[in-house]
Amino acid sequence: MIISGSFETLSGYENAINFLGNIDNIISCMPMYDVKKDGIIKAKIKIDLSFLNMDALKSITGKISFNYIVNDNNITVDGSGRAAGAGLKFKIDIKINKDKNTIILWNADFDPGIIAKMLGKNKLDEAASVNIENAIKCIKARLDDLHH
Repeated sequence: MIISGSFETLSGYENAINFLGNIDNIISCMPMYDVKKDGIIKAKIKIDLSFLNMDALKSITGKISFNYIVNDNNITVDGSGRAAGAGLKFKIDIKINKDKNTIILWNADFDPGIIAKMLGKNKLDEAASVNIENAIKCIKARLDDLHH
């Protein structure tokens, strides 16, 4: 499952690179807790599914580990984990472009494993979209706050 998008920020190119280059700024916008940073980043996750109106399943919890690699204006998040008893893999690429304004391009490649069978394609797509949108909105808002 590949999800991608872009957004423009008023924060400026250098502010965007400094902000996104610091994993702590990203963690605060993600559904992660009990984060341990020791080379590889390890965390527990809780993915909200309440909007799907499934009485028996309000969220999925799990554990993930990932590398956060910053290389100039490119950031790669590459990891794996387990959620709801199923393995998952993910890779997120972020590129910061300097144009008239600063543009953040992102691409997430997510292999949900058996979770796709548990939820079904439509519910999985909706769950991924809502959770990713929430994280992106948070990151954009925090970046735009740097402009003020």
